[in-house]
Amino acid sequence: GFITQFTVEGAQAYKFADDGTVSVTDKSIVDCHQNLQQICDYIHKWCRRWRLKINCTKTEIVVLGGKERVEEENLADIKIGNNPIRFVRKSRVLGVIIDEHLKFKDHANDKLKACWFAWHNITKKTNRSYGLNTSSLLILFKTVILTKLMYAAHIWLKNNISVYKDLF
Repeated sequence: GFITQFTVEGAQAYKFADDGTVSVTDKSIVDCHQNLQQICDYIHKWCRRWRLKINCTKTEIVVLGGKERVEEENLADIKIGNNPIRFVRKSRVLGVIIDEHLKFKDHANDKLKACWFAWHNITKKTNRSYGLNTSSLLILFKTVILTKLMYAAHIWLKNNISVYKDLF
C-alpha cells in the first residue's frame, strides 16, 4: 500500500478517504525540503503507476514556524512532476485550518462564524410566543452548534478560548 512504502525518516503520511497529508520533520529546513521533494517524487511515481491524478492546484505546503524560513534559504520549488506546489501561510486539513505558527486563530474565528450563522438560521423564526420550544432549541444547540465547536477542539481551542467569550 501507499502509506506503508514511505521510507523517508521523519516523514509521516495521514490519509482519510481521498485526502492525504504528509508531515516532514528534520534538523534543518534544507533537510525538510529535500525530504519533502523526495516524498513528492515518490507520490508522483506511485500515482502514475496506478493512473491517478493529483490536483496540484489544491496541493499546498505550510512550513510550521514561518514561510520566511524557506525564503531565507532560497530553496527551489517543491514539485510533483513538473507542477510546483505553492507555499501558503495556512491550509485546511480535514476541516481544521492549520496556520504556520499553530495558533489556530483563523480556525477559531471560522468556527465561531459558522456557529453564529447556524444558530441564527435555527432561531430566526422562533421567539417566546411561537416557533421551537426551549427543549427543542437545546437539542438543536447540542447537535448542531456544539458539534461544530467541539470538532478537533483538543487541538485548537486552548489557545483561542477568548474568541468564544461572546458566545457564552
